Amino acid sequence: MNPAGVKLLGATSRESPIGKPVLDLIHPDFHAQAKNRIRQVLEQKIQTPLAEVSIIRLDGQESQVEVSGTFLESLDRPSILLIVRDISERKSAEKEINRLNRDLWARVNELQTIFEVVPIGLAIAEDFQGLNIRGNPTNETQDWLFRAGTNSMGSELHFWGSHNLSWISPINRGIRKD
Repeated sequence: MNPAGVKLLGATSRESPIGKPVLDLIHPDFHAQAKNRIRQVLEQKIQTPLAEVSIIRLDGQESQVEVSGTFLESLDRPSILLIVRDISERKSAEKEINRLNRDLWARVNELQTIFEVVPIGLAIAEDFQGLNIRGNPTNETQDWLFRAGTNSMGSELHFWGSHNLSWISPINRGIRKD
């Protein structure tokens, strides 16, 4: 076992994991999967694809890893060479990203609700170029005129309103009215 493996297993030395049953290091939720993958490697002499599993380190802490095994003859005995990578930080970052995305969508929904119920006319550019501008229900009930124009890049713009809505997107500062 290399030094990275010693650290990953929370071992105090290279020798401390020796002789320990492999399933003692694998979280019980992953025992069936591990047994199946061990059987595949030993019977079919294949390399297993990467799998994400939880391990129980020798110091008792749980850790998330990716593991792949391949068949190996060692001292004239069938063995399995494991490639293991700690993915605990990545999994933690993924959880945080998912939490932030849920929070973001909650805020978007809150703002959409406000946009829909506020009693003044509002309009929002729905794209970065400001080519698609949408008004809220109050805006839609106003007696506004249809306007068309082109932006500084020559793209045709269409929006409703008696006011120039180019202020919504700074890209549209070059709007020319027909």
